[in-house]
Amino acid sequence: MMYLRRNCCLPLSGLSMCGKGSNLTTGTAATTTASSTLSNRSSKKHHEDRRANAEIINADIIPKLVAPTRLRPPDVPQFSFSPSVITDVYVDMDGTLTESSSRAGEYILPLLSPFSGVLVTDCVYSDLSRTDIMSWSQLDDAMSRKLPEAILNVSDNSIFGTWSAREDVQDSLRTLVRCGLRVHILTMGTAKTCKAVLRAAGYDMRLFTDFLGPSDMARNQGLDYLFEHEQDQPYMFPVEQDVKDLEAYAATGESSPLLDKIMTMEKRLSKAQLVQTRAGDGGILIDDSWSKNIYDARKKNCMYMHVQPEGLNTTAHLLSTLARAVADAHEEDKS
Repeated sequence: MMYLRRNCCLPLSGLSMCGKGSNLTTGTAATTTASSTLSNRSSKKHHEDRRANAEIINADIIPKLVAPTRLRPPDVPQFSFSPSVITDVYVDMDGTLTESSSRAGEYILPLLSPFSGVLVTDCVYSDLSRTDIMSWSQLDDAMSRKLPEAILNVSDNSIFGTWSAREDVQDSLRTLVRCGLRVHILTMGTAKTCKAVLRAAGYDMRLFTDFLGPSDMARNQGLDYLFEHEQDQPYMFPVEQDVKDLEAYAATGESSPLLDKIMTMEKRLSKAQLVQTRAGDGGILIDDSWSKNIYDARKKNCMYMHVQPEGLNTTAHLLSTLARAVADAHEEDKS
């Protein structure tokens, strides 16, 4: 359920519309009934949750801003931050803590495949107690629990980069934590799965305050659904279609309508907005996507570091720069 950005990665989840009177691609009456029940149940739960979580809903939400071009213009700096101000560091996953966003399926598919037969809803406010329909967050949790059974390549030549680069990243994170900063993983994919695979890849979980994903961004923006759709109904998609499309993408590099659909999440969910809601002016976003995330951060006056070119080596270099600057500012404050 991770995503792959266009030209460098594509979404990892295929979708089908589940509107009034419509079926999923499975075409079963039971699916339509389940969708209708879910819509009514989630609507009530949504209003209850929104009231309960009103303190994190920003009344001054600025819509997600997407750059007109995919590449960062040469006159725009790669990073912008004030080291003495930073309190929280938000780090992206794919393309930032991995070698390439386009290879995300290498660790997603082994964890996603066991859930063929499950339908996933993009409804943010849902609390399902059934095994055949899951919310995005519930599937994420279930996938993370499959890691002990999965065959996952975390070697020196895997998607997670070299062990040396991973240790360089952690050395910088340790410096930041020693200086009193909090480190968060902020992904447009599956947050708990990220936690599980990073642990397997040798990362020290004590370095991270939490792992945040699409549902956190959607709630922060007061959104009912993760994806864009015209009708006020949740989308539901079969996991097996997701797996099929991912495998086809890995083989051919070609997207599909189902994979493209989830790209709407990147158009509407704002990492920068969540950073600012949670950390105010003290948050910095580290991400490899200029058009979808860094541009939005820059326009919202959020501190940022752009991982370009994508990959762990670039991230290691940027984090080293950040850690040195923060440590120097920390020493100046003490003197």
